[in-house]
Amino acid sequence: MFVIRNPVLMLAWGLPAVAVVASVLSLAAALRTPESELPEQYHWEGFQLDRDFSQAARATELKVHATLSGFNASRRCELTLRTTGAAPDSLELLVAHATRPALDQRVTFTRVGVSPVRYTGSCEPGPDAHWRVELVDKANGWAVRQTIRGPLGGAALDAVAGENE
Repeated sequence: MFVIRNPVLMLAWGLPAVAVVASVLSLAAALRTPESELPEQYHWEGFQLDRDFSQAARATELKVHATLSGFNASRRCELTLRTTGAAPDSLELLVAHATRPALDQRVTFTRVGVSPVRYTGSCEPGPDAHWRVELVDKANGWAVRQTIRGPLGGAALDAVAGENE
């Protein structure tokens, strides 16, 4: 039978022995499952990120502010836009649910009013939830990205207030 006569000595030898065994097991796991290669288009990711930052900066420069309404059973959404720049003929709204991709949608808005500048589009009703929203004007190269918690109807997208998000 094994009897520990000196527990301090066993601790002094035991901790380094456990570390060595854990290191060997970690090395074996790393060699068995190597890292996957980077995608071929990996170098373009930085370009995309720069483009995203420039679109957000352009929206801030134009003081873009939009208010959403609708997103209920009528399936008709409206957007009111305020900006210091020219109002575009159409806008695209990307709505992503935080955990349920089936609720994600893309809404194309077309301009219907001049003062105030209003847009309408067809959309699916959405529950009160945590949403990631992106409003894009492809013609003028700006985009507003924001997180919304709650209902989409009545939500405000503000490039100046949302620039830290």
